[in-house]
Amino acid sequence: ALSFCRDLRTKALREGNDAQLLKATLMCRLYGGAISPDSALTYIDRMETALAAETRGVTCALWHAALACTYLPANNRYGTLGGMTAEEMRQRSRQHFLSSLAAPDVLAQTRADQYLPLFNKGVDSRYFDYDLLHVLAETCRQSGVLSDEEVDALYGRQIAVYDSLDRVEAVLLLTLDSLQLHVGTQRIEGPLADHPLYRQLADCEARFAHCENRYRVYESMMKLRYRYEAESPFAEANDSLLLAKAQQGLALLGKDKRAGCLRGEVQDMLNPTARLAGWGTLYYPADTLTLQLSARHLQRVELRLTRLYDSTLEADNAAEPVEKRAERLRAQATSLFRDLPAAP
Repeated sequence: ALSFCRDLRTKALREGNDAQLLKATLMCRLYGGAISPDSALTYIDRMETALAAETRGVTCALWHAALACTYLPANNRYGTLGGMTAEEMRQRSRQHFLSSLAAPDVLAQTRADQYLPLFNKGVDSRYFDYDLLHVLAETCRQSGVLSDEEVDALYGRQIAVYDSLDRVEAVLLLTLDSLQLHVGTQRIEGPLADHPLYRQLADCEARFAHCENRYRVYESMMKLRYRYEAESPFAEANDSLLLAKAQQGLALLGKDKRAGCLRGEVQDMLNPTARLAGWGTLYYPADTLTLQLSARHLQRVELRLTRLYDSTLEADNAAEPVEKRAERLRAQATSLFRDLPAAP
């Protein structure tokens, strides 16, 4: 495989095929490094030399991106490279990634399909007019070598470029992705309507109402369901707000198949549910057991407690499987609560 890639590299050099040259060099580096880890530096040196001699902006960006990938610790099996520490490799990768995106306006005007041996088309590539900018930027973000601040700044630069080019769908997709960067793991404690992220999504709903991908705004709103506690004082109002938004989104989309996620969320929110919390694993006589019952879309809730055995000795000596015994006794159990008002 290494020999074959060397032949491809020679042919690409002879024909001046930049895309094939980049890919062949990268594969030589991967195969050569697998055979002899020390040889990886030979191919990296060749790439650095090619970059130093290159004057074309787009090709420079591609060499920077290729070098960024070669220095990634993950692509070196998290081992050392020429005596460099993992952090040094990470920083080199970071610098090359940032350099590859130094001229976003130029990359946005260059189609990635000219370099298909290097890149694959993404599902949403058409909204970016199949340009190099969105491919290199996403590769950079996925590498994990940038700080949150650098990722945020990268989103900002991309959005500004696509806004100037009137690629509204691309602006919408990047805006939604960038908002997720600030979500983190923090829980929503108060009213959802007052939360900054919800307000930003509501702004997107109005701004991008005419977009093909507007349904994704509603999907992003629905994800907020899992950021507040179901038993919180504001849960009922939050649920009602999100349900109304989901139904509004469905009314706009009609039978569009892309509305499947919203339909699933609405169905889930309208399904009858009940949850009993507070169970422990061990209780002694005279212990007090406090349970918390939460229910939704129910007219009646019933709780049954079934004693399975009178003693540990009886449980140890029982010949009947516990599941079968529970099923039999449950049918005979007395209902302790009937017609319990369900929570709204």
